Amino acid sequence: MLKYFGKLAILVAIIGWFVEAPALKRADIRENWSILFERGGGRMEALLFLHQ
Repeated sequence: MLKYFGKLAILVAIIGWFVEAPALKRADIRENWSILFERGGGRMEALLFLHQ
């Protein structure tokens, strides 16, 4: 019985990762745009990330 719960937990974790992936991608893009609009460094890295 514990074997099945372990497999179910892994399946739920994988499904959760796929569900949250687009939101994490949007958060990364939003963070990089905010870096571009600030007067600090790191603009080149942000541009390279957004270009990808």
